[in-house]
Amino acid sequence: MSIIFHYSLVSFRHDILATQFKKVEEHSAKLAEIGELAESSLDRTLNYFYYFVSAQKEYVHERYRSAIKLLRKAEEFLACLHDDAEEAEFSMYAGVLFYRLNQYPVAAFYMEEAYRIFKRLNYEESYLNGQIVLAGIDSELGHSQKAQVRLKEALSESDKYPVVGD
Repeated sequence: MSIIFHYSLVSFRHDILATQFKKVEEHSAKLAEIGELAESSLDRTLNYFYYFVSAQKEYVHERYRSAIKLLRKAEEFLACLHDDAEEAEFSMYAGVLFYRLNQYPVAAFYMEEAYRIFKRLNYEESYLNGQIVLAGIDSELGHSQKAQVRLKEALSESDKYPVVGD
């Protein structure tokens, strides 16, 4: 039974990312059902994904305080995954959330962690995205020279990726 819930959470997360949030409402009832199981479960991985996906759902609906609360709950279970890529994804998402809320020092903390891990894992597109968000944070904090350097580095490293829509 637990494997079905794991699959459902991963499927929900995929739908959030792949369809730009159009299928979010279709899965809300299933997410609530999984939440009931996660609350009583000893499966720390299931708990992590439930809270992380729920935070994403709240973010989509612009319920930011709830998203932060769920994200912090997910963070409690993150270490049990022993997965650097998932840790980087979590940090990237947290960084974007706090950036959206103009909480630049907190956003920078998470984004720098994501950038560092993605760079070490050689996930080029992800660390370039992190670099761009960090440049945005630098710009918002009035560090325009630092932002410009970051953007130039990201631009020079992104030459091998095609521009979508051209």
